[in-house]
Amino acid sequence: MLLLKNKNTGHGIFKAPFYDREGWGHSGRIDEFRSFVGYFPDDSLSVAIVTNGMNFKLNELIIGVLSAWYGRAYEYPKFNRSEIDTPETDIFIGAYKAKLAGFITVAQFNISAAGKNHLFLNENNDGLPAEKSLLVRTGTYSFFSVDSGGEIKFKADKKGRIKGAELVQGKFRIRCIKVD
Repeated sequence: MLLLKNKNTGHGIFKAPFYDREGWGHSGRIDEFRSFVGYFPDDSLSVAIVTNGMNFKLNELIIGVLSAWYGRAYEYPKFNRSEIDTPETDIFIGAYKAKLAGFITVAQFNISAAGKNHLFLNENNDGLPAEKSLLVRTGTYSFFSVDSGGEIKFKADKKGRIKGAELVQGKFRIRCIKVD
């Protein structure tokens, strides 16, 4: 498998650099299952990780494991824990449209349940569902996307019904309306 096609790839194996070390590996994802297998030939080190329902990026986990093995300084991720129980996540479930300037639809996505204080965001590409992205609750009406590093802030009316949302990533903000 390490028979090289060029300097960066083998047959399904890709270069996996870690500071001054050079490894080879492959990663994959389906639904919320993620995996990585890697080999660092100079150190005879093999690493294999399989996860389900992560609340941070797999690459961060791999960097943490390799940092511990090689004795490198590593800043562990901060995990936000939310004890917010109300409102229940069911009120957020539905289809949404992201609208630029309030009238140009630039994206469509669905929100579905993923357990207590978690949701899934599933963007629709050309009418077909794409991969699900896990949303972790950070406030009464706000959730954080582990995959994109963005936030979704739901907007409720006076009766607590969800009417829309705002997607926030860095300085970028886009308003969304709930369509069902």
